[in-house]
Amino acid sequence: MLNSAEVRWFFEGDIEAAVDAWFRAEPIAELRAENRRDDYLVFPGSESVGVKLRDRDGPQAGKFEVKASIGAAETVTLAAEVHGRADSWSKWSFATVDWERWVSAISTGADAEPTWVGTDKRRMLRKFSLDTGTALEVDPAGESRPVNGCSVEIVRLQVGAATWWTFGFESFGSRFDVRSNLRAVASHWFETRGVLDARFRVTHSVAYPTWAGTFAE
Repeated sequence: MLNSAEVRWFFEGDIEAAVDAWFRAEPIAELRAENRRDDYLVFPGSESVGVKLRDRDGPQAGKFEVKASIGAAETVTLAAEVHGRADSWSKWSFATVDWERWVSAISTGADAEPTWVGTDKRRMLRKFSLDTGTALEVDPAGESRPVNGCSVEIVRLQVGAATWWTFGFESFGSRFDVRSNLRAVASHWFETRGVLDARFRVTHSVAYPTWAGTFAE
């Protein structure tokens, strides 16, 4: 089981050149980038659980992932003109071998037909460690595995003919530290790189399960 806190923003359309350059500025190592397909199982009206098949047909066979919210979401201010919704999660990962059995067990109603939203992703990742007490960028593809820290990511999303992108923070550590870890790295990010513009508002900030649900309506 993994614990995390997340805040992210979703925008319709492709990633703008200025946003891409802002994200890529001054990395300590080559940015980690990956292409994969994630399939989200939608529970209409639910924002407290997320279920997905992660890269099911990928070279490493993918994973079946379930995450549940722990505690209420909160609105956070991370910098001037940067406001978002922070959620805390516990996540479990399983081999995809028995994913159909898992879906059958968690789907509601004997006649319920699971609704899946397939998403093709181009994901770029940066990672920060807080193990020394301050935010220090580490190589996301290296052997370093911080105990406390936070990933920063920007992802191009394709759902059918619709193109979106998301920018967000996903912290890790104990369940008691993940929200403070998120705040520490997010504050460091905006202090050192600037806010870019005023687009990071609460109105654009939701969790992945909520965003995926908009394509199943």
